[in-house]
Amino acid sequence: MNLKHKKQQGFSLIELLVVVAIIGILAAAGVVGYQNYTDSASENVAKSNHASIVQFVRVTANAAKAGVPSTQVPKCTGKQADMATCATQLVTKLNNDGFTTAAAGPSQTQTAISVVGNTNIKIETDINGDDDASDEGESTTVVF
Repeated sequence: MNLKHKKQQGFSLIELLVVVAIIGILAAAGVVGYQNYTDSASENVAKSNHASIVQFVRVTANAAKAGVPSTQVPKCTGKQADMATCATQLVTKLNNDGFTTAAAGPSQTQTAISVVGNTNIKIETDINGDDDASDEGESTTVVF
């Protein structure tokens, strides 16, 4: 009996299509997971930035109330008459230093810092990217 064994010379088309389909499914799952990861990272950065800005404004306000002059804002001298000017200059400084950012994409955030009622500073950060700062933790007012 003379049986010739035929050597396999490559993969069949079906085998290749199965491998490509599996790679496609894994890539699709990876893209979704990566998008969720970048969105949550963006939210965490926005929360941290918001907390840092609030802390800086509170420290400056408390120092001004205690009569300690600010090295960052010249009009924050602690005198009651200068408090409105102090708040305005502090907001101007934060805006000029780049603490407010324009949202460049749906997963990025935006912060608005403004003076309310002469001596109150309102810090609003759209943390979750829904185009408003009305959710919990997105808006803080610091009283001078």
